[in-house]
Amino acid sequence: MALHAGDHRAPHQTKRVARFLRARAYLVAETLAGILREWLEYVPEKVLFATDAYPYLPEMGWEESGWIGAHTGRRALAIALTGMLRSGEITRERASQLARMVLRDNARALYGLAAK
Repeated sequence: MALHAGDHRAPHQTKRVARFLRARAYLVAETLAGILREWLEYVPEKVLFATDAYPYLPEMGWEESGWIGAHTGRRALAIALTGMLRSGEITRERASQLARMVLRDNARALYGLAAK
């Protein structure tokens, strides 16, 4: 996974939309989870989930990169939210709300898409 449109070292200073996308084998879910956790603490309304289904390597088609991106991103989000729950930072209800925001609601708000 690669991080785009946000500085993970200073999430409270960015006004840009924070998106994590692009499947990359070198950034494991645990590493991404730490970055996401910090963003979720400061700017949860600016974190979007997306994957680029792009063939980054000749040996990897777009199908694989899309799957890896989705798998790694969702796993990282689960790790981040579980850590926040266990440390008492958020409730179970807030964790569910944050997951919906990152996986769906923030993109809808950004792009003006109506909920069905």
